[in-house]
Amino acid sequence: MWIDMKVIGRRRGARALTLLELMVAVTILTVIILGLYSMFDRTQSAFRASITQVDVLEQGRAVVELLSRELEQMRASQQVGGTNLYVAPIPFVGSFTQSRFDGTVYFTNEHQEVFFLNRPDHWHGIAYLVVAGSTNAADQVLYANGVGTLARYETATNQHLLISNNLLTTFLNLTNLSNYQRVAEGVVHFAVRAYDTNGLLLLTNSYAFTNQDLPSYLEVELGVLETKAYEQARSILNTNDQRAFLSDSNNIRGSRVHMFVQRIPVRSR
Repeated sequence: MWIDMKVIGRRRGARALTLLELMVAVTILTVIILGLYSMFDRTQSAFRASITQVDVLEQGRAVVELLSRELEQMRASQQVGGTNLYVAPIPFVGSFTQSRFDGTVYFTNEHQEVFFLNRPDHWHGIAYLVVAGSTNAADQVLYANGVGTLARYETATNQHLLISNNLLTTFLNLTNLSNYQRVAEGVVHFAVRAYDTNGLLLLTNSYAFTNQDLPSYLEVELGVLETKAYEQARSILNTNDQRAFLSDSNNIRGSRVHMFVQRIPVRSR
C-alpha cells in the first residue's frame, strides 16, 4: 500500500483556532448582535410612538369634526333675552404655562364651557366643557392642574318656541356628571373664538350672543396630551410636582401636546 508522506505532513501541520482568535470572533459577533438589537429597539420605539400619535390625531380630528358639524348648525332663538351662544371660562379648572428653553412663554392652556342652540325638530341646547375624568384623587389632582375630559351635554324642550333661557339655565345648574357624554381624554386646552364676516376676531374669553345675533365664524382650539404623558402626569399625586411636570418643556414638548384648530362657518346665521 502506497502512502503519500507529503499529505501526512501537511495534515500534521494544520492547527485549530487559538484562544485569542476565538475571543476576537466572539467580540465581533457581540458587537454585531448589540448593534442589531439597538436598531431593532429604536425601530420598535419609533413604531410605538407613531401608533400613539396616530391614535391622538384620529381622536382629535374626530372631536373637531363633531364640533364643526354641530356648531355650524347652531340657530338663533329669536327671543328677546334668549341666549344663542354662551362661552365662558371654567374657573375651577387649573392652568399651566409651558416655556421655551430661553424662558419665554409659548403655550398657556385655557378651558371654556360652550353652550349653543340647535333646532333639528324642537329646540335643543348643546354644551361642551372639560370635566374631571372621575372622582378618584388622581383625576381630581390632574383636573386641578388643567388636564381633564372633554364632555358633551344635550338638553331639549318639546316646544317649538324657546322660552327665555330655560335650556341654558338647565345646563348651568347641572351638577350630575353622569348626564355628560365623554368625548375625549387628556384634554389640556379647549377654547372657542368668535369672528365677524370680515374674519376679524370679536370675542375670545367670555361672551354671549343673544336675540337674533350669531357670529359669522367660530374657531375651535383643542389641545390633547399624548397617552404616555397623560399617564405619567396622572401617576403624580402631589399637586406641585404634577404642575411642575406639566410645565416642564423637557417633559412635555411640542410633540406631546397636539393642537387642533378649525375655523367653522355658522351657516344658519
